[in-house]
Amino acid sequence: MDPNSIVKTPGPEDNPVSIVDVITDLGTKTINNVLLIAGAIAIGFLVYNSMRLMQSQGNEEQVEKAKKSIMYSIWGIVLITLSLVIAKNLVGFIDTVS
Repeated sequence: MDPNSIVKTPGPEDNPVSIVDVITDLGTKTINNVLLIAGAIAIGFLVYNSMRLMQSQGNEEQVEKAKKSIMYSIWGIVLITLSLVIAKNLVGFIDTVS
């Protein structure tokens, strides 16, 4: 029997995927999903409060509440977008380091 024909059982040193890759991939997917859901909720609040503004019929108190809520929704969308940018840059940095 030829020793070169024996199939070697792969060990941990033969694994091309490192634990850093697995953790980075899992973290990226988790962050993307959380930010996607948060963005959808923020856009939902923006639409809802825009409807409140249109239905306020000139009532100053309701107009002010709707305007404040719209402003908070826009700030939420901005923060979510910045979080996504920061997370992607952080993952890119981790990939280049490892």
